[in-house]
Amino acid sequence: MKWSEAKRELRAMEKDELVQLLKRLFDLNPENRSFLEAKLSPCGDHSMDYYKREIAAAVNPDMDSPIEMKRGRKAIASYKKAAPDDLWGRGELMVYFVEQGADFPLDYGDIDGPFYTSLCRMIDSILEVADQLSSKEYSHLAQRFEALDAATANKIGWGFSDHITDAKCVLLSRLEQ
Repeated sequence: MKWSEAKRELRAMEKDELVQLLKRLFDLNPENRSFLEAKLSPCGDHSMDYYKREIAAAVNPDMDSPIEMKRGRKAIASYKKAAPDDLWGRGELMVYFVEQGADFPLDYGDIDGPFYTSLCRMIDSILEVADQLSSKEYSHLAQRFEALDAATANKIGWGFSDHITDAKCVLLSRLEQ
């Protein structure tokens, strides 16, 4: 079925039928439920729980599970689709991605270049989103990077800890302006 056909059928449905259809989608799987939670209440922290669990499982798994950076990025992309105007929520998930990514090598030892490249790209994306945040949100983000810098300084290779330090400096310098 093409979207145009589905849209026609949906428009023909009564309101109660649409609500029942959405309930069935809600009950179908956790991703649908989280999508609807984020869409219907994008400012509530509870709507990010699913996405944070996905990120942690992907980027900082237990030793028996593989690291899945793509899965972590997909969780952030899904949240962005569900709540496109919630820049703070997206930024929160992005920082959480980097924090989880930093925790893994701190706990288990160094990984490889592609792992750190993915984390550095996420940091660059965070800096882009940061410019659009309120001053309070921006300040909170800078504090998170200060803590992240303190936790990783001279402990993680591949230029990752340097990238965190640079991002922290950028954030702090913008706060002073």
